[in-house]
Amino acid sequence: PGHPLEQGFDLFSGYLDRQIGALLRRLEEFGLDDRTLAIFTSDNEPEQQKFAGYAPEFFKSAGPLRGLKRDLYEGAIRVPFIARWPGKIQPGVESKHVGYFGDFMATAAELAGLNPPAGLDSVSFVPALFMRSEQARHEWLYWEYGENGFSQAALLEGRWKAVRNGRLDAPILSLLVSGQGVDFGAPDGAPTHVFVLVCSPDDRSHVKILSHLARLFRPRDVVSK
Repeated sequence: PGHPLEQGFDLFSGYLDRQIGALLRRLEEFGLDDRTLAIFTSDNEPEQQKFAGYAPEFFKSAGPLRGLKRDLYEGAIRVPFIARWPGKIQPGVESKHVGYFGDFMATAAELAGLNPPAGLDSVSFVPALFMRSEQARHEWLYWEYGENGFSQAALLEGRWKAVRNGRLDAPILSLLVSGQGVDFGAPDGAPTHVFVLVCSPDDRSHVKILSHLARLFRPRDVVSK
């Protein structure tokens, strides 16, 4: 038992689960199951209580990760991505590939046997879907968010994450070793900080990484004015 809003969220989640199951069963009935790639994902992690009404920690939706919707921490922008395609995608496997929603353009084009438009920042994740070894990767990914103040984030090589809050000229102040995808935030008041998403505590490779992340944060055309 919990707050009525939490009970409502629980009921809604169960309803969503049942409806997705019904949709997949209908694909089977129509003989379209093995010709359809079904993807389940989200645009962000849990909403803040002041907007959603219920306490996000009640369901532990972000697991051990820090952050909520409208942040750029892992608990805000790392989302589940589940793909199902009978006969094409092996069930029950997990990929460590890191991508973003812009990659769907190149992925859909490859699946359709087409070339994506030129000049896109889009990497097909078809090899990851089919668990092939030749998956291309982004050298880095970049986010910015302007609601309730300005924030930036950069992810380098799938493992080094920097977040800058409030100021475009804030220096990178600290490195926090977290290990295995769990970040614990920054010291209070630190405008910029770095997380090691997958790293052992004795890994010293961060020394050359910090300057690279700082270059990614330099003002550029994509940064809001």
